[in-house]
Amino acid sequence: MNTTWTAYGLAAALATLAVVPTKAAGTAGAQFLKVAASARAVAMGSATSATSDDISSTQGNPAGLINIKDLQFTASHNQGLVDTQHQFVAVGSSFGDSAVALSVVRMSYGSIERYTASDARDGSFNAGSLAGGLTVAKKLNDSVSVGVTAKMVQESIDGATASTFAGDVGLAMKTNGWELGAALQHLGGGLKFVQETADLPTTARVSAARHFLDNHLMLAVEASKPRDNGVSLHGGAEYLMGSVVSFRGGYTATPGNQAELGGLVGLSGGLGLDLGRFTLDYGVQPFGDLGLSQRVSVSAHFARL
Repeated sequence: MNTTWTAYGLAAALATLAVVPTKAAGTAGAQFLKVAASARAVAMGSATSATSDDISSTQGNPAGLINIKDLQFTASHNQGLVDTQHQFVAVGSSFGDSAVALSVVRMSYGSIERYTASDARDGSFNAGSLAGGLTVAKKLNDSVSVGVTAKMVQESIDGATASTFAGDVGLAMKTNGWELGAALQHLGGGLKFVQETADLPTTARVSAARHFLDNHLMLAVEASKPRDNGVSLHGGAEYLMGSVVSFRGGYTATPGNQAELGGLVGLSGGLGLDLGRFTLDYGVQPFGDLGLSQRVSVSAHFARL
């Protein structure tokens, strides 16, 4: 049984990268959907689709939601580049071999200066993005779980608003000491502003992870393929010191599409504190001359009511 599921899982994982066509870089809409939702994911270079074991899996691989403990809540804040801010909030619960969660992602781009056709400054305007989703995960057996997310995506700019419905599907497997994951995200219609329609950044993710040193060290690798870019390669590591503190590091590279920003572009790092019922995570990602992106996440789990 496990051998059969492993074969199916690997086939699905490889297929996810093949089904997403490539368009010009940055041409898709709703780019905020690509931003990692949790500080742990940021710190590990977003190589977490195979190891999702908390409620932030609603934004990576929905199949990982099956691993949450009872009733779980998380809130995350990312202070991005310039004046951008990204927030993520989710609440969910496990029910035997199933799990359900609600999540909201919000991004604010701050105040943006407006210019006329003659390049004269003409005040400013605001822009923002929002996505709300329902995720359901189901354990098929002790090794395999699946998950789906249905969500509404909305973007607004200078008083104009566009919205659409989208979905994610995911598969997670455990076999021979390996954790494998595959997900296809942001499937749905485009966002139409006036007469222009922008596709969603449909993204395929394939990942694998393994634990070492008596489960104190975890190494993970991942490949992701968005609609509007080439394949990105992600690597992440997490080392648990004792039972409370975790140190994390990661690296992300998109061969053939590396911006010349200087500094430590591509690297990331952070740490986590497991305080029993509560966890606190921090992740930082440098963008060279543009500055740092920093994220803090707070999570809690409780017995179901």
